[in-house]
Amino acid sequence: MKILNKDLGKVNKFLDEVTFKKGRESLGRTKLKEKLLEPLEAFEKDQVATIDEFDGWTDRDKGYLTTNNKELNKAMDELGKTEIEVTYNSPFRKDFAEALRNYEDDEGVLTGTNADAYALLYEKLVENKEEK
Repeated sequence: MKILNKDLGKVNKFLDEVTFKKGRESLGRTKLKEKLLEPLEAFEKDQVATIDEFDGWTDRDKGYLTTNNKELNKAMDELGKTEIEVTYNSPFRKDFAEALRNYEDDEGVLTGTNADAYALLYEKLVENKEEK
Protein backbone atom coordinates (compact mmCIF):
# COMPACT_ATOMS: atom_id res chain seq x y z
CA MET A 1 0.00 0.00 0.00
CA LYS A 2 1.46 3.35 -1.00
CA ILE A 3 0.96 6.31 1.29
CA LEU A 4 2.41 9.80 1.62
CA ASN A 5 4.48 10.59 4.70
CA LYS A 6 2.16 13.50 5.54
CA ASP A 7 -0.83 11.13 5.72
CA LEU A 8 0.73 8.73 8.24
CA GLY A 9 -0.22 10.81 11.29
CA LYS A 10 -3.87 11.25 10.40
CA VAL A 11 -4.25 7.58 9.48
CA ASN A 12 -2.62 6.61 12.77
CA LYS A 13 -4.98 8.93 14.66
CA PHE A 14 -8.01 7.45 12.90
CA LEU A 15 -6.85 3.91 13.66
CA ASP A 16 -6.42 4.89 17.31
CA GLU A 17 -9.96 6.24 17.53
CA VAL A 18 -11.94 3.83 15.38
CA THR A 19 -13.69 0.88 17.02
CA PHE A 20 -15.10 -2.26 15.51
CA LYS A 21 -17.52 -4.78 16.94
CA LYS A 22 -15.88 -7.89 15.51
CA GLY A 23 -12.53 -9.23 16.66
CA ARG A 24 -11.12 -10.00 13.20
CA GLU A 25 -11.88 -6.43 12.06
CA SER A 26 -10.12 -5.07 15.12
CA LEU A 27 -7.16 -7.38 14.52
CA GLY A 28 -6.91 -6.05 10.97
CA ARG A 29 -6.88 -2.50 12.32
CA THR A 30 -4.20 -3.38 14.87
CA LYS A 31 -2.00 -5.10 12.28
CA LEU A 32 -2.21 -2.07 9.96
CA LYS A 33 -1.40 0.25 12.85
CA GLU A 34 1.68 -1.86 13.63
CA LYS A 35 2.81 -1.64 9.99
CA LEU A 36 2.47 2.16 9.98
CA LEU A 37 4.32 2.73 13.25
CA GLU A 38 7.88 2.33 11.90
CA PRO A 39 7.45 4.65 8.90
CA LEU A 40 5.65 7.20 11.09
CA GLU A 41 8.53 7.22 13.57
CA ALA A 42 11.04 7.52 10.71
CA PHE A 43 9.08 10.44 9.23
CA GLU A 44 9.03 12.21 12.59
CA LYS A 45 12.82 11.75 12.95
CA ASP A 46 13.33 13.05 9.41
CA GLN A 47 11.24 16.11 10.21
CA VAL A 48 13.36 16.88 13.28
CA ALA A 49 16.57 16.35 11.32
CA THR A 50 15.33 18.65 8.56
CA ILE A 51 14.40 21.38 11.02
CA ASP A 52 17.83 20.99 12.66
CA GLU A 53 19.55 21.17 9.27
CA PHE A 54 17.88 24.48 8.45
CA ASP A 55 18.16 25.82 12.02
CA GLY A 56 14.42 26.23 11.97
CA TRP A 57 13.49 25.97 15.64
CA THR A 58 12.00 29.00 17.37
CA ASP A 59 11.44 26.93 20.55
CA ARG A 60 12.65 23.34 20.25
CA ASP A 61 11.38 22.35 23.72
CA LYS A 62 7.82 23.30 22.73
CA GLY A 63 8.18 22.03 19.16
CA TYR A 64 7.83 25.46 17.53
CA LEU A 65 9.52 26.15 14.24
CA THR A 66 9.78 29.12 11.96
CA THR A 67 7.53 29.45 8.95
CA ASN A 68 9.61 32.23 7.43
CA ASN A 69 12.41 30.02 6.07
CA LYS A 70 11.48 29.23 2.47
CA GLU A 71 14.15 26.54 2.10
CA LEU A 72 12.93 24.80 5.26
CA ASN A 73 9.31 25.04 4.11
CA LYS A 74 10.23 23.53 0.76
CA ALA A 75 12.22 20.70 2.36
CA MET A 76 9.39 19.92 4.82
CA ASP A 77 6.86 19.96 1.98
CA GLU A 78 8.98 17.56 -0.09
CA LEU A 79 9.43 15.29 2.91
CA GLY A 80 5.67 15.21 3.50
CA LYS A 81 4.95 14.43 -0.14
CA THR A 82 7.36 11.51 -0.20
CA GLU A 83 5.46 8.34 -1.00
CA ILE A 84 6.34 5.23 0.95
CA GLU A 85 5.36 1.60 0.53
CA VAL A 86 3.77 -0.22 3.45
CA THR A 87 3.37 -3.97 3.14
CA TYR A 88 0.03 -4.86 4.72
CA ASN A 89 -0.50 -8.53 4.09
CA SER A 90 -2.20 -9.49 7.33
CA PRO A 91 -4.62 -12.43 7.19
CA PHE A 92 -7.12 -9.95 8.69
CA ARG A 93 -6.73 -7.41 5.88
CA LYS A 94 -9.95 -8.55 4.18
CA ASP A 95 -11.85 -8.28 7.46
CA PHE A 96 -10.56 -4.76 8.01
CA ALA A 97 -11.37 -3.74 4.44
CA GLU A 98 -14.88 -5.11 4.86
CA ALA A 99 -15.22 -3.18 8.13
CA LEU A 100 -14.23 0.00 6.30
CA ARG A 101 -16.80 -0.74 3.62
CA ASN A 102 -19.53 -1.02 6.25
CA TYR A 103 -18.21 1.52 8.75
CA GLU A 104 -20.44 3.99 10.50
CA ASP A 105 -19.17 5.77 13.56
CA ASP A 106 -21.37 6.41 16.59
CA GLU A 107 -22.60 9.72 15.24
CA GLY A 108 -22.98 8.48 11.69
CA VAL A 109 -20.63 11.26 10.58
CA LEU A 110 -16.89 11.37 9.98
CA THR A 111 -15.32 14.81 10.13
CA GLY A 112 -11.96 16.47 9.76
CA THR A 113 -8.82 14.39 9.63
CA ASN A 114 -10.74 11.22 10.51
CA ALA A 115 -12.85 11.67 7.38
CA ASP A 116 -9.68 12.23 5.34
CA ALA A 117 -8.00 9.15 6.81
CA TYR A 118 -11.11 7.02 6.28
CA ALA A 119 -11.31 8.12 2.64
CA LEU A 120 -7.63 7.36 2.08
CA LEU A 121 -7.88 3.89 3.64
CA TYR A 122 -11.13 3.17 1.82
CA GLU A 123 -9.52 4.02 -1.51
CA LYS A 124 -6.40 1.96 -0.75
CA LEU A 125 -8.01 -1.11 0.78
CA VAL A 126 -11.55 -1.32 -0.59
CA GLU A 127 -11.60 0.29 -4.02
CA ASN A 128 -8.08 -0.66 -5.09
CA LYS A 129 -8.22 -4.43 -4.75
CA GLU A 130 -5.13 -5.12 -6.87
CA GLU A 131 -2.92 -3.61 -4.13
CA LYS A 132 -1.81 -6.29 -1.70
